[in-house]
Amino acid sequence: MVQYRNTEWTLSPISQAQDWWKLDDRQDVYRNDARAILYKRGFSHNKSSTVVRFKALLRRSDRGLCSYDKRSKAELLQFCESRGYARSDVLKSSKADLIALLENYEPVFEPFMELPPELRVLIYEYHLASLESLSPVVTPPITAVSKIVRKEALPCFYDTHRFVFDEEPFEYGEYKKTYINNIPTSNFSQMRKLRLTAYDKDIQCDIDLGGKTAQARIEKLVWINGIAEVMKEVVGAMSERVTGVLKALDMDGRPEGKAFQLDDLALLMEAVMGGTNW
Repeated sequence: MVQYRNTEWTLSPISQAQDWWKLDDRQDVYRNDARAILYKRGFSHNKSSTVVRFKALLRRSDRGLCSYDKRSKAELLQFCESRGYARSDVLKSSKADLIALLENYEPVFEPFMELPPELRVLIYEYHLASLESLSPVVTPPITAVSKIVRKEALPCFYDTHRFVFDEEPFEYGEYKKTYINNIPTSNFSQMRKLRLTAYDKDIQCDIDLGGKTAQARIEKLVWINGIAEVMKEVVGAMSERVTGVLKALDMDGRPEGKAFQLDDLALLMEAVMGGTNW
């Protein structure tokens, strides 16, 4: 069963942590915007559709489902038969009714655990890669289905998800009084991909803690807005600071249980923000 964020979903840390993995219900999308997104994705639709229909199609596209809007009636009947509907029961249905029948069909795959573990891991990776990168986050529900699924899916989550942190809780050293301080140490130790943002998100620094060297751990450091000359100078200085912090962390040389920690994140954020002392 698909779940959507509440239409009154706020930007509070608690709401983000609880609902980040849910899909956007697309209620606030305008007709032309929805149509443009569908066109860009190559998702077939009728140009004259209503805004309600465009939103419904956008939700289907978000879920990775197909569009039936431009299928012929013969094709729609074939789809219905493949889903177990008797041809005699749907033969006289209108094209609109057939589309509605197909779109409301929710298949259930019960023998999931009978699949080879390697195939289940591929499914976890596909699902987790489709989730939006936000922080803070709780582990998605798929990691709590059972002990077996958790053992298989949790490593995929930490290998796939990019955790995003901005400067606000770090600006005045308040990070230990905020929600970030409540992230379990065990979670920090498993984080590998980070995105650190500063200057109202104008700066983005992507880090992969799995890199073999400090230089390799900086995947991308970008100043989104700014004058070219200033951008080159600022990014260069920032890269040196971040590299220096990554070298000092010496992740591989730490005793067991001393992997990436909250204070390490604070040092990296300070480097991205400009190296100022709080």
